[in-house]
Amino acid sequence: MNFIEILLIIFGSLWLLGILLYIPKFISWGMGFKTMPRLYNKSKSRIALIIPAKDESDTIAPLFDSINEQTYDHNYFDTFLVVDTQDPSVEEPTVAIAKNKLKNLEYLIEPIQNCKGEALKNMFEYLLKNHKNKYDAYIIVDADNILTPTFVEEMNNALVSGADVIIGKKLIKNWKSKNKKNRNLIANISALTYTAIDTMSNKYRTLKGYSISICGQGVLLTNKFINHFNGFPFTGLTEDIELNIEAILNDFPQYYYEYAQLYSEEPLTLKEYNKRRYRWLKGYFQCMAKYHKKLMQKTFCKEKIELKNFNFMFALYPVGIMFVTIIVACLTFLVSGIVLSAIGSPIAYMAWWSTLGSLGLCYIMLAIFSFIQVIEDFKTNKMSFWEKLAVIFIGPFILAEYGIIFLRVINKNFHVKWDHVKRIRYE
Repeated sequence: MNFIEILLIIFGSLWLLGILLYIPKFISWGMGFKTMPRLYNKSKSRIALIIPAKDESDTIAPLFDSINEQTYDHNYFDTFLVVDTQDPSVEEPTVAIAKNKLKNLEYLIEPIQNCKGEALKNMFEYLLKNHKNKYDAYIIVDADNILTPTFVEEMNNALVSGADVIIGKKLIKNWKSKNKKNRNLIANISALTYTAIDTMSNKYRTLKGYSISICGQGVLLTNKFINHFNGFPFTGLTEDIELNIEAILNDFPQYYYEYAQLYSEEPLTLKEYNKRRYRWLKGYFQCMAKYHKKLMQKTFCKEKIELKNFNFMFALYPVGIMFVTIIVACLTFLVSGIVLSAIGSPIAYMAWWSTLGSLGLCYIMLAIFSFIQVIEDFKTNKMSFWEKLAVIFIGPFILAEYGIIFLRVINKNFHVKWDHVKRIRYE
């Protein structure tokens, strides 16, 4: 057995270990095809819609229109807008649009907003001061969202689950637009992120009673949750992940409800897409570094191990094992190929083929993952046949860039700030 064959056995064994550890995720992929049970709430809850809207006047009108079209009794929900302005003597454009379109509206002007979490923190301070315990639940909606007509009604239905943190299903605003410029490969790949998080993961976790992964758009928080934290103290780079972890640590049940649907807007350029990816990963690692010890104590330091937290805490570990193994193997075989070729070794060709094999394996894994994403949300996936093929066969090259992003964000000296994402022109 030569040197290259030994390396193949070692790296192959590590990769197979990652595959075995990933089996629960394969099961969750299968659960994504199941239909969730419908929930019905006989009671009408008082609900506050909260919209952080810094510099969003160019994109927010469709959201206001969708709020007016809600089937839920408009006497039972109000809209609260938090905006930013540098000149208090001039009416902020978003407020002007809101006043023209919405009833039951209140707004808060906060000149200092370094991130979404700060805007929400200020708004909840206002609500607790002026409307404490008036609302049974609060729904946070991003300015670029559009609500389906039954969104608030279905969120109210989801409250019978007993959960204090509820998220709905994200549809894609780009696919709803009549402007063909609003849909391209980057937008489609970004859109499938929600398929991976919700349909391929959160649906399984909800059906099993596990902790879910929370996305900050279209998230409902009960009054009980807000009163426990005396507002919204989550002001990190990724406030939704921080909220997620605090919900787990404080035993607040979470729920994904696919019938509460809203449209999300996706970026059109790699630059804008990477803004999100850098923020997501940097924020994720910041939160895990901050809360890792508490999460481990919560999960293991009791009479009974809390298995419901495993999927949230360790889901990325098998992925890391598989891809780190492939990357290290590829580099090892590449260097070996160069050295063995230089000394004229007869096994140099094995090193070169192993290098190509490692790259090919990485591509195949990402292509399979992309294919599953495409077919999981078959009913709501509005991509054309050719767009789906592009996602499956070209998408892996863009997904592979997560490796570069990962290597950069784990550097403590690499800083990421909250940048405003360029909006599409929705028509």
